[in-house]
Amino acid sequence: MTWLTEDVIDGARRGRSEHDGTRDRGPSRSRTRTCLWRPRILAALLLVAAAVAGCETQVVRPQFPDITFAHRPAIVLSVGTVTVETAYRAPLAAPNVEHLMAQPPAKVVERWARDRLEAGGSGGRALFTVLDGTVTETRLETRKGLSGAFTTEQAERYDAAVEARLEVY
Repeated sequence: MTWLTEDVIDGARRGRSEHDGTRDRGPSRSRTRTCLWRPRILAALLLVAAAVAGCETQVVRPQFPDITFAHRPAIVLSVGTVTVETAYRAPLAAPNVEHLMAQPPAKVVERWARDRLEAGGSGGRALFTVLDGTVTETRLETRKGLSGAFTTEQAERYDAAVEARLEVY
């Protein structure tokens, strides 16, 4: 350390200014007020930045594997051909929700027929038709208010129905 730096440090310890030899009374009032507001402004900016950054999360839709029945043994029918059709058309409106599912029941039943039904005869025909594959959502009554905020309960019920017909000609 040089002698000048030591004098400045000693003067600061004794509360004296090296420039005019008078006692330093500390920072001015306006400077003190500014110093008090800086942490508050910084905290507010950090809070806003965290809130904005939280809004940018992207929703990743889960990928589910296809439901197959190829690992199961075939059901051999004594017909020449097997045809699989779907007569059911989803209404795409509430309360039906099967069109929102990763694997709608009608498609799973159709896949079952394609994977399992096999022609093993010389003549005739088999027709497998999917007639229904609905899934409906029913809202259930839940608790409201403060007790409802701290209660985990079921809010919806899903009812599924599947219907298919196998005709052999």
